Amino acid sequence: MNTAGPRQPHTACTQAPASGEAAAALSESQKFARFLMVGVVNTIAGYSVILLLQYGAGLSPLAANAGGYLVGWAVSYVLSRRFVFQSKRSHSDSLPRYVIAALSCYGINAAVLHGSLTLLGLPGAAAQAVAMASYTVSFYLVNRYVVFRHPDH
Repeated sequence: MNTAGPRQPHTACTQAPASGEAAAALSESQKFARFLMVGVVNTIAGYSVILLLQYGAGLSPLAANAGGYLVGWAVSYVLSRRFVFQSKRSHSDSLPRYVIAALSCYGINAAVLHGSLTLLGLPGAAAQAVAMASYTVSFYLVNRYVVFRHPDH
């Protein structure tokens, strides 16, 4: 005979989070790590398109670069929206914000590069690294808190 009494049902804390709750379950460092992974993927995609357009289609380096960046930003948008931030915002809401963020952060990158070269006198490679870091951090923050922020927050 069982004297332990009736079994208690599982509570919500023992169940897996719903997909919308999964993003909240990610720590800030996990989100940033995923953001960096997306950066690697979009860099590979963008650079591949640059090479294809320049050497396969015969476009100028500048035109090929623009095409590669557009593809890289598109890959980044899709992966950041789903994989990094798991955003529920509509594309009509998040996509224009993303475009403005990408262009603004590229402007930050260019300003930091210019300042690193002229004001700090850093060598080219070091200045590029500082500029890239400024772009990565600023683009993450803008995506996290503006572009893909949950509409209720």
